[in-house]
Order: sequence, then C-alpha cells, then structure tokens
Amino acid sequence: MHRLYCFMPSVRFCSQKIPKKTISKNGTQILSLPTIFNGHIIMVKITFPDGSTREFESGVTGMQIAESISPRLAKEVLSVNVDDETIDLARPIEHDAKIKLNKWDDAEGKHTFWHSSAHLLAEALQELYPGVKFGIGPAIENGFYYDVDLGDDRQISESDFGTIEQKMLQLAQAKSQFVRSEVSKADALKFFGD
Repeated sequence: MHRLYCFMPSVRFCSQKIPKKTISKNGTQILSLPTIFNGHIIMVKITFPDGSTREFESGVTGMQIAESISPRLAKEVLSVNVDDETIDLARPIEHDAKIKLNKWDDAEGKHTFWHSSAHLLAEALQELYPGVKFGIGPAIENGFYYDVDLGDDRQISESDFGTIEQKMLQLAQAKSQFVRSEVSKADALKFFGD
C-alpha cells in the first residue's frame, strides 16, 4: 500500500495550474425545481453572514445564489455552508437557512477543493494504473492524499509524478461535472460488486 500526498505548494501538480473551479458551472444547467404546495411556489429565506436576507424559490442551489449576487462570485465560489454544513453548489436548499458561500480564502473552500482534487487524483490513477485499489483519500489541512495499492509489486515513484500531474490537468481541463448521488447500502453494494 502506497500513500500519495499532495501538499500546497510543495508538490507541483497541486499548484495553481489546476483550476480553482472543480465543478462545471458556466454553460452547465443545474436542474433545481422549486417546491410547490397547493399550486404555490414555496419560498425560502436565505440569511447571509452579514445578517441580510433574501427570498428564493425552494430548491435554489448555492451556485444559483452566487450567480444572483455576481458573475465573479459564481466563478470563485467552491462550496456553500448551509446551517453550518458544507455542501456542494448543486445541492438544492429547500428550507430557510443561514448560508456562507465558500471561496479559496475560506477553510471550507480549500477543503472542498482538496476533496475534489482527491477525486481527480483517483480518476487519474485509475486511467494510468488499471486495477489500482484505493484505501482512503481525504482532504487534509493543506492538501490531500490517497492510499493506493497497485498490486503486482508495482510502485509509484517520484519520477511518475509528472505523468500523474499531466493526467490530472487533462481531466481538469475536460471540466467534467462532479455529481453527487445518494444510494441505499444495498444499491451501493450491488453497484460496487459487494
């Protein structure tokens, strides 16, 4: 089992060459339907960190809120805290809530970026090392890592980092959308083959 670490800025493939946006935003439609009750659209009250409030249709997403504030914010936002829980920008908000839009300058924004980067690393490793087995791959204070087993006594060395970096950049430039799916344990076991 090998552990690949990525710290900012000590490992090149975690430098600013990877876009700060880790989910497709512009040009991607996020389907978020409002809740309708007795023929009326339900509104939710969103409270911002400065105490100001705005009403939105229920089902509004963090990205839609950011877009309603400014295009620049929509480009910079990485996640949203809803009642102190950090969630992705595409998840619907269906109740009155206190929110905070997280950017790179926020600990939650960095954590979201590192979390998404760990997924990107895993995808790159799957393409470069078919059959790789993954342990854990969490975001940490200043980066992320993945425990991996390549099998057959294969090892990753420092000379492989450039290839991994290039694959990660290629995948990031594809601007694939991260999609969160909630499934039952039974469905997860079925999907991942027990």
